[in-house]
Parts: sequence; structure tokens; C-alpha cells
Amino acid sequence: MTHPSHTAIANATLMDTLLSVPTAESIDVVLRPANVFARSRAFMVDALIRLVWLVVSNLLLLLLLPFLNKGWIIGIGMVNVFAIMWLYPVLFEVFAHGQTPGKKLFGLRVMADNGTPIGWSASLLRNLLRLVDALPVFYGAGMICMLLHPQGKRVGDMLAGSVVVYVPLKQGKTDWSSLSAIVPQAPPAKLTREEQQAILAYAERQIYLPRIRRQELANLCVQALCGHTAPATDAVTLVLSWAKYILGSQLDSIRTKP
Repeated sequence: MTHPSHTAIANATLMDTLLSVPTAESIDVVLRPANVFARSRAFMVDALIRLVWLVVSNLLLLLLLPFLNKGWIIGIGMVNVFAIMWLYPVLFEVFAHGQTPGKKLFGLRVMADNGTPIGWSASLLRNLLRLVDALPVFYGAGMICMLLHPQGKRVGDMLAGSVVVYVPLKQGKTDWSSLSAIVPQAPPAKLTREEQQAILAYAERQIYLPRIRRQELANLCVQALCGHTAPATDAVTLVLSWAKYILGSQLDSIRTKP
């Protein structure tokens, strides 16, 4: 019979707002959708870059006034504004792996819902629909959609079939340095393999989670295994001590194998 903590811990992982995308190779790719605050910071950086480019390029055009016809200057200026306002995000999303400079700075990426790189049509559609997201003022519609949608999508994302996700910060070997100061402690009950993996997954990802989410998930684990809650900081430390104990046990079992 499965320990009741199995269901509780499994349900707790749903709060991690992860997006599991099945692939043709029957391997689930786990993505973490970006929240409205991270996306807003990236948008502001991109807006600043575009503003600086418009100011510099228009100053250069003014310097060319004595040498070019005024009509040419106006035409070049209009093409320049169109390119920087509409083609800027599309070109970066298609040719730079879904990352504008702002998104790259904050570790974000635009992808298709199925986990594949975003294409021309989807990128054009999601960026043209910024006109809808910007209504009535200051991206009001887009902000409300991102706050209410479980994957943080705005109108453009929903209609284009795209999602903005966090880029994994670590590749390859897992970094367990966050457990260096934690004293290992045995869990209060015998855990299934799935439960051990859930606790290790929490220990691996908790440094990338918001503080409130980190504490909330830890308390759910403590409640599932101990039958009571604990102070938020104590709950995080307790779950990490279980993770270090489980990790040590697994390493010991590997070393003792013939």
C-alpha cells in the first residue's frame, strides 16, 4: 500500500507552475513559464534599447539633411521606425533562439507550445497582437491575461500558440552546492522511489523558485510526511536535510555495488 504522503507530495509539485511537453521520443520536456514581472523587466530593457536606437538613428538622419532630399529622409525615417518597432522582436525571436536582448538578460525564451523553436508566422502574430495587449493603456489587457493565465500568457501568446519560459540555468551535472551547509536527517517515514525523486527535485530547483513558493512547497512536504506544518524557514531546511540524507544514501549504495 502506498504511503499517503505520495499523493500529497505529487499534488504539491503541481504548484511549481511547470509545463510538461511530450516529445516524439516519448520524453517529457519540463519548462517553467515566466511570470508577468520577469517578462515586464525584459520588455523594459528591449524598449530602452529601441528608444536609444531611434534617438541615435534620427540624429544621424538629421546630419544627412544637407546631402539627401527631404523626402528620402522622411521615407528612411518611417522605415526605420517600422523596423525597430515591429521587426526587432520578430528577428530576434526567429534568429536568436527566441531571445531578444531583454529576454536573454533575464534568462527568458519564447517557444511554441509544443516546445519547438518559434517560427515566422507565430512570431509575427504574437507581436502584431501587442496592439490588443496594449489596450486600454499601459498593456492593461496583456497584464491581466498574464496574471490570470496558468502559463502567464498574454493575448498574443494564446492566439499564436507560444509561451515565454525560463531558460535552464544549469546544464548537465546537477549542482548540489546549496546543500553544503545542511545537516542530513532521515525522513520520518519510509519513502517510495517517486517520493525520494520529488524531494531531490525540490532540492535541485528550490534556488530558482521565489521565496514564498519555496517555503510553501516545503511546508506541504513536511505536512505530508509529519502530519503538521512548520515555520516556513524551518520547513525548507527540514526538506533539504531529507534531500541530503536521500542523496547520501543513494551515493553510498552506488559505492558499495560490486
